[in-house]
Amino acid sequence: MKHTHVLSTCLTVATLSVGMGGAGIATASTAQAESLRVGVEPTEFLKYGAGPIIAIVSFLATAYYFRHNKRRKRVEIDTKVTALLTSDVHERDNLQVELDGRRVSDPYIVDLLIINTGHKDLASADFEGNPVLIPIGAEIVARLKSPTENPAEIFKIEPGSKELRIDPVKIAVGDNHKVRLLVDGKPVDRPNLAGHPLIDTDLTTVESWRVRVIGRVILIAIIGIIALLASFYLFAYKMGFDRSLQIDSSYTDYCNEWGFRNRRLDDKSSSISSVIHWLYALLPILAFSLIYVTVQIRRWIARSKRFPSNEWGDRPQTRPE
Repeated sequence: MKHTHVLSTCLTVATLSVGMGGAGIATASTAQAESLRVGVEPTEFLKYGAGPIIAIVSFLATAYYFRHNKRRKRVEIDTKVTALLTSDVHERDNLQVELDGRRVSDPYIVDLLIINTGHKDLASADFEGNPVLIPIGAEIVARLKSPTENPAEIFKIEPGSKELRIDPVKIAVGDNHKVRLLVDGKPVDRPNLAGHPLIDTDLTTVESWRVRVIGRVILIAIIGIIALLASFYLFAYKMGFDRSLQIDSSYTDYCNEWGFRNRRLDDKSSSISSVIHWLYALLPILAFSLIYVTVQIRRWIARSKRFPSNEWGDRPQTRPE
């Protein structure tokens, strides 16, 4: 009789242990699923996302600081060339263009605009005592009156010369100076400005700035589009993982009950962790691309007010056929 009670007690303890073991397995699988759910919540951002974003922001701020202080001064020149005679009129020998008794056989009008588009004033000391020579490519006959001409005189014009001279002078940020010339012969569309004496200054044409900036904007926009598409793809993958997590958790309970390990859930756990890390890296790239393109578009709009297409034209005008 005593042995019967002992056997019953052992069976009861074993039953409780089995029951508690099953509950432990279920608790473990639930905890594993909850840990995966926590991995896709915002707490993962504090662990993995804050570091890369702070590093990227710090790098961009440092690069901007050094670039802002090391930036060269910039002066840009824009030209507009207009032919006074068309090709059919030019063939008539009885039609002549004269100015103060001088015959101009092939007359052109050159409108030239120079603007300090940099972030610092151009001082007279930046010339090192040497004038800036702007090649026109045709003989200068005279200077014409322009309604939009700046009263400040910085251009030195010598009739018969093929160059426009600018003596050492201060040009403040945003200052613009215009001049209109009558020349004999077809002038150059874009003057060659290489070899100028200005210190730590870029002297370029507006056309070269357009080509350079358009190329950069297109490149950054392509990078931003790739980052956006990759972010959409990874976000969709993450949402699909969240929907399949409940099914995998049920499958885990089944595997743990029979002593198997659910490799499927472990593999997805590592995959979703990599996806989240890539998302945190792509979002700053996307934000940088958006900001860069927006800033460049705003600069383009601001420059269009300085170089209005209705006054200067997008490209120099040649003689009409």
